[in-house]
Amino acid sequence: MTSRLRAAILLGLVLAGCGHSTRSLGPLAPTDTQLGECQRQADDDPEVKKLRLENFYVYADPIHDQKLKVARLNATNACLRARGLTVPGGVEPVIHGGYLF
Repeated sequence: MTSRLRAAILLGLVLAGCGHSTRSLGPLAPTDTQLGECQRQADDDPEVKKLRLENFYVYADPIHDQKLKVARLNATNACLRARGLTVPGGVEPVIHGGYLF
């Protein structure tokens, strides 16, 4: 074998090794459509509905608003996990303790 043929074969093997695999290494990231569907589905979650009804009576309470945001986020994340998708972000949301007086 000539050195040029060996170099061509080696180059071909190297380039073939650099291609991507079709195998998934973990859960897939959600597309905007899938995330939107899960966010709409989160609005139908019983806990979110309960907190929205309470919000009608507790107007402009920042603690209640925070509870509603957390419940909606938890319902969205549960939907994404049920579909086998990763949850966007990477850290838990900061939940404030309440008023500071």
